[in-house]
Amino acid sequence: EAVDLLKTLDYITDMHVLVAGFDEGKPRAAVVELGPEPVVRYDEFGILLGVSPDDKNIPETTRERYSSLKKHLDSQPEERIEDLQQLLTGNGLPASDGMQHIWNTRTHHSAVLLPSSRKMYIAFPEDSGIAGQFTEVTVSGDGQ
Repeated sequence: EAVDLLKTLDYITDMHVLVAGFDEGKPRAAVVELGPEPVVRYDEFGILLGVSPDDKNIPETTRERYSSLKKHLDSQPEERIEDLQQLLTGNGLPASDGMQHIWNTRTHHSAVLLPSSRKMYIAFPEDSGIAGQFTEVTVSGDGQ
């Protein structure tokens, strides 16, 4: 339902929206890329990036950072949540001006969603540019 509704919002562009919930009792997540022609991407083997590294319409530096992240995740799919959080936030270093880095000066937040356990971990940048601590959020719902 939410995906179909988002696809009708033709007045919003250049926005990516994470949608998560349950489909017939199974956890499911998608990213809806809003633009002239909305694009919906679903997780592949449990991995769903905010931006597809295969998208030819994104800047090269954006493609590089998401491509390197995807390669890492493909090579280590059973990564511990703490290691993944460090990877996504630059290992505690200040935000980089270089857009090829995952945690950079334009990062608004970093999130790890675990639909099967109904948890999401999210971190926001502090004033210094360093990622703040991840906060655990319980995702509610009846699972239907």
